[in-house]
Amino acid sequence: MGHPWDCSLNSRLLLPVSGSNRSPGNPRGPPRCHAAPGARYCAVPRPTAQPVSAEAERLSTILREGGLLVLPTETVYGVFASSAHEPAVARLRELTGEPDGWHGAWHAPNMEAITRVTGPLPGPQRRLAERYWPGPLTAHIESNEAEAFAERAGAGAGLFTGTDDRGPWMLVRVPDAPITQAVAAALEVPMLGRAASDLGFGGTTSAPELPPDLAIEVVDGGQPRYGSQSSRVRFTSGGGWMIERPGPLDADSIDNAATKTVLFVCTGNTCRSPMAEAIARHSLEKHGAAGIRVASAGTSAGPGAPASPETEGALHSLGIQAPSDQHRSRFASPEVLGAADLIYAMTPEHASAIVSIAPEVTDRVSLLDPEGRPVPDPIGGAPELYIATAALIADLISDRLSEITA
Repeated sequence: MGHPWDCSLNSRLLLPVSGSNRSPGNPRGPPRCHAAPGARYCAVPRPTAQPVSAEAERLSTILREGGLLVLPTETVYGVFASSAHEPAVARLRELTGEPDGWHGAWHAPNMEAITRVTGPLPGPQRRLAERYWPGPLTAHIESNEAEAFAERAGAGAGLFTGTDDRGPWMLVRVPDAPITQAVAAALEVPMLGRAASDLGFGGTTSAPELPPDLAIEVVDGGQPRYGSQSSRVRFTSGGGWMIERPGPLDADSIDNAATKTVLFVCTGNTCRSPMAEAIARHSLEKHGAAGIRVASAGTSAGPGAPASPETEGALHSLGIQAPSDQHRSRFASPEVLGAADLIYAMTPEHASAIVSIAPEVTDRVSLLDPEGRPVPDPIGGAPELYIATAALIADLISDRLSEITA
């Protein structure tokens, strides 16, 4: 027979150790805890035979009625309050020691709850959210509508929003802990949290043990996966990102997750695909698009060849900086193809070759022409043919720009 308590979801109260710690209403019942000799307080488990949804509803009721909770996340344990209960928020602020200047982070049940309030996130920010929510990412979102977002979410002004020298902002994250997500969903208004370690309670390696006189219920989710506070990334008003606190996610991981790689593929990687790479880069810079990396490769390319002189001349005719010494041809290897989020082939034959080389990228491959027409190879032709090819590619990239920047 298994242990009567489900330790993966062990809700508990911390009570002073005494010989009378018995179940309420049952003074003859079994002891509620077995403390080690010399312990000042002990964890009192509750049976968790009910489904998580029922437990989440019970815990969310505590928050609705003005209580505080300690809940697990994948990073550290947090102390939480309902944003709709002003005395509870005031108490949480008092515990931080920063009653006048403290802002909590909205711990949302999922990304959809956040975007219902903010609207769609720009591409790089959406990619970070999709990659790391739920998970160890706190977004510091810049927006002139931050206070309106809070009101739309059902929270008072200033609880998880503020203003600094860059303007108004809000703090949000989606914890990767099922019970905490479930409580946040059941609460139906933003659940504000602060790391228990910031309050001097620990909670980085195990559930914290709070002084009993606080009467704050602790939900024990075991050892946090990361044991450090979440990475914090500023989502800038221009659609970009700035790393404010690396945390569990290193800078390279954050930057790579935010960046979309767009790959153009032809045969030898000396004419059409270098043209497309240079034209796309120029267009993205002109539109101020952030978080897009463009590259090119060839299905039959040898390594190290520069772009052809005719290619450079055609780009110059469009007022675009030619790749010149920066470009070196490369083969569209499985590794090159696998690193791309979008792959544009010049002809159906190139698309077939790409899928043959790396079948796993099939759903990322499209012809550059949305109508499915091939971009002819100008190799061996007059300079005017190269210029016409570059102009065609520029038009097709313009047609694809919204897809590239999404």
